[in-house]
Amino acid sequence: MPPILLGLLDSPQMALQVLLVYSIIQGIEGYVLTPLIFQKTVALPPALLLFFQVLLGIVQGGLGLFLAAPLLAVVMVIVQEVYIKDVLERPDSTKAAGAGGSTGTASP
Repeated sequence: MPPILLGLLDSPQMALQVLLVYSIIQGIEGYVLTPLIFQKTVALPPALLLFFQVLLGIVQGGLGLFLAAPLLAVVMVIVQEVYIKDVLERPDSTKAAGAGGSTGTASP
């Protein structure tokens, strides 16, 4: 808002130009740079982040758009911890338990 007010000191057209440039910069930052940075730091796929931002923006408005990236990071961690570590690593633990159980029953 302050840059737009400063633009109004010159002319209403300058205020509109400032608003246009500010909107373009915010759009590039929000929809291009932020997903790319999150992909490198949090390992969130940019397309998934954009989809989640649009979804929460539609459902919750500005607050949903603001919280989309952190919520997606939490969901990704939960999926990795619960599904990948628990479900996909379970066969290794059952094989080890099965091998130990059969050896123990054959000894006595």
